[in-house]
Amino acid sequence: MNRPILISGIPRTGSTWLAEALVAGTKALYIKEPDNERSNLLIYEYKRNLHRYPYLRKHEASDLYQELWRLSFQRVKLKKFLKLSYKLYICYISLCLFK
Repeated sequence: MNRPILISGIPRTGSTWLAEALVAGTKALYIKEPDNERSNLLIYEYKRNLHRYPYLRKHEASDLYQELWRLSFQRVKLKKFLKLSYKLYICYISLCLFK
């Protein structure tokens, strides 16, 4: 049975090493920091009105941020989705600039 695994940790605790070790020699997919806007500008949209390192309390909600994590845990490769989204986002900005 395939189940997603979330590995989290503060910097320099070995979480990246652990993730890389788990996927080494397997067909597992490693998605590093799917909510890091440095990897894709579109992430700013998903984290709209949230802190740089987002956290949500029980009574809080962010549909876009939850959607980002939902997509991260789907079988669809998030990287392909983000590349497509990024292209659409650039086209949208271009259309806005040249109106």
